[in-house]
Amino acid sequence: MNPLTRIQLILLAVLAVLVVWRMSASEPVPSGFLQLSDLDDHRLYERGFELDGPATVRIDVRGAYENDALEAPLAAYGWIVDARSGEPVWIMSGVRASERDILTRVQDQIELDAGRYVAYFTALGPHRGSWDEDSFLGLSPHWKHYRDKFFMVLDSDGQASVVSSTSVDISTPDNEIWAVRTVGNRARETVILRTESATSLHIQATAEWCSSGCDVARLRDLETGRDVWELTMDNSEPAGGWLANRTFSGQVALDPGVYQALFETDRLHDAGRWVANPPWVPAKWGMSLRADADDVTLVDPWSDAEGGPAVSLLEVSSGVREQKSFTVDRPVMVLLHALGEIGTDGTLYDHAKLVAAGQGDVLWSMSRERSVPGGGHETNRAQSGVLQLSPGTYVLSYETDDSHAWNDWRKSRPRHPDRWGVAIYVLDRGDADAVTVLDEVVAPPVPARDGQLSGAVLVQAERVSNDEQILREFTLDAASTVHVRASGEISRQGRYDYGWIESVASGETVWEMTLENTVHAGGDDRNRIFDGSLELSPGTYRVHFVTDFDYAWGDFDTDPPKYPDAWGITVTLK
Repeated sequence: MNPLTRIQLILLAVLAVLVVWRMSASEPVPSGFLQLSDLDDHRLYERGFELDGPATVRIDVRGAYENDALEAPLAAYGWIVDARSGEPVWIMSGVRASERDILTRVQDQIELDAGRYVAYFTALGPHRGSWDEDSFLGLSPHWKHYRDKFFMVLDSDGQASVVSSTSVDISTPDNEIWAVRTVGNRARETVILRTESATSLHIQATAEWCSSGCDVARLRDLETGRDVWELTMDNSEPAGGWLANRTFSGQVALDPGVYQALFETDRLHDAGRWVANPPWVPAKWGMSLRADADDVTLVDPWSDAEGGPAVSLLEVSSGVREQKSFTVDRPVMVLLHALGEIGTDGTLYDHAKLVAAGQGDVLWSMSRERSVPGGGHETNRAQSGVLQLSPGTYVLSYETDDSHAWNDWRKSRPRHPDRWGVAIYVLDRGDADAVTVLDEVVAPPVPARDGQLSGAVLVQAERVSNDEQILREFTLDAASTVHVRASGEISRQGRYDYGWIESVASGETVWEMTLENTVHAGGDDRNRIFDGSLELSPGTYRVHFVTDFDYAWGDFDTDPPKYPDAWGITVTLK
């Protein structure tokens, strides 16, 4: 290579570097009272400003389309919302400088009244995966390559100033009866309402809609279990930003009855964490209800003002079946609420049902289809329903398996762990005396019938009083799993009423109650309960339970345990 050629190549290389540097160098950002620049960290930018009087506001924004395709949506852009009305007053619409250029710049001006406003610039992308959908080695234009060129500048000849507040005031009409807004991820907001006449309910909802696995906004008739309204693609309109952002605002006709409104968000894309471009008014992410009729009222069964449940089986522990019988002496409308464990395949682990005594007809029961997430693990399910009960006798029952229940959470606990169980509320407080509870029992395990069947009782010693020493034996013909439920008095100072199991052949203790392997049984702190299983080899075993001279069944001088009749020990074959 001769010297002249070498010099030419060096000059070409220098020229190429200069061209690349010139193309990548950031242009100066225009001046103004509000500036957003260096918008390169994949987020939504918000900046509040105030106008002391009516003013012309000049707007200069540079954003980008997602790529160079002619049909590509805007990926980065700005807009302005009136903080008083919660409505957009200016939204950027892109204009391509050329067919291949994905950058777009808009210069505009608008007349605004005195007040507070919020300027937004989104650098999140037009859909959930946009940030990651870059071309191979970045060889084709993609919006995120131009992040350092984005800006949003506002200027005005009037008195304008940047303020710290970016909140948006959503108007609250006098007839608004319930609202949840700016809802974050994995939230579940619900309310029960009752109307005594045919009426219309105005619903406003903004959420992420997709065919499955996104947010849910709906209104359900608790008497029929059917949805009377739900946010769908067909009945909603674009809310701005990502196409999945949808909004509904309209009237829904209701017959007299009891309804449950639900707004539930998934793990992604919400007012707490946007993963794609948000709606024009992020503060409206949620749901609100308005009613003109005076007889539309909210029902909060868990409020102290409601007087508590008429019948309840709550804080139910593992491995029990509880039931209560009650009578109704005149027609009465009741609300049932249950929280339990139902598998994703519909298997009922901890569940409730209501039957008509004598007839055995199941009037209400839990199912995966009719329940909703109860918070925590996906198998925690909550279900509400309304029934018109005629005069008669009824049995409310709640059954749990051997794990994951109140005070024994093996998986993520529900949002309201103290509601694990079922409760019945009388909707008309004047009819509270129509319901009379007859009994309150913890159903004993199934007694043995034909040999060592699953669920057979091997030892049952309950209602153990003071100063007793229980000793019982059982024999296993094969290696088996047994379930032990033992309730007694244990504290950090010592064990007073407690049980243990030993092998007759070796004299070895194979299980015993301790402070560490028991949980609080309700009432006094000393009340402890073990409710679990253990594996035993073939052989004969001796079951012990001892009590000291005070504080046992029939002699609880302070707060008794939740199930006083279970004081003692029961061993069943699993």
